[in-house]
Amino acid sequence: MILKEFLSTASADDETALAEARAHTVTEYALATSETVTQLLLQAGLYGPIYDESQDAVSSARAICLAFMDRVRTNSTFNWSPDNAKGQANRQLVETLITLIPSLEPNFQAFKTATEAETARTVNPFAAVTLHEVKLVRGTCPAVPVTQSGGYAVITTTAAAENHNPRLLADNPRTGNKVRINNFRNVAAAGPYDALVPPEWRSAQLYVDDAYGVI
Repeated sequence: MILKEFLSTASADDETALAEARAHTVTEYALATSETVTQLLLQAGLYGPIYDESQDAVSSARAICLAFMDRVRTNSTFNWSPDNAKGQANRQLVETLITLIPSLEPNFQAFKTATEAETARTVNPFAAVTLHEVKLVRGTCPAVPVTQSGGYAVITTTAAAENHNPRLLADNPRTGNKVRINNFRNVAAAGPYDALVPPEWRSAQLYVDDAYGVI
């Protein structure tokens, strides 16, 4: 999910939406190597039983167990993500084996738990998002006029704000819209900052993002 998608269902208030975005967590899944899966099977007491089933010509689980053993004995990866078709198939494979070999259900449950712990991690994808970014995505960021001298636009912030890179904008006479022509970099502590104005825009009316009301 990208920030724009998240904000489409977040609070209409930008600062509240920012707090929601920073608190938002998702679970991501890494691929498990065949070596890792082998270790998990051993820990769950499944490696031998699955091999034995794969060698039993009359076992209804033989085909699945053969496929399982083929994968763990080669240099391959194991997808466990419930949001991925391969991961869903692997999860269903384990559920099918539980149905076919009910005596091993506790072992398979232990394997499922261990595999989840091995591959899943919780992340905060928007932990570093700023209020400036939220307002840019939503089109709610105010812009104030700024002048340029000697080829540079200069702003002075009156209070500290979270580190951000406000856009330097210019009126485009051909479209009537404001366009980004540069950015002020690492604006945080109160004080002066400058940004180069490209030569072709030095006669245009210039603006700067003022997401925090400090310019």
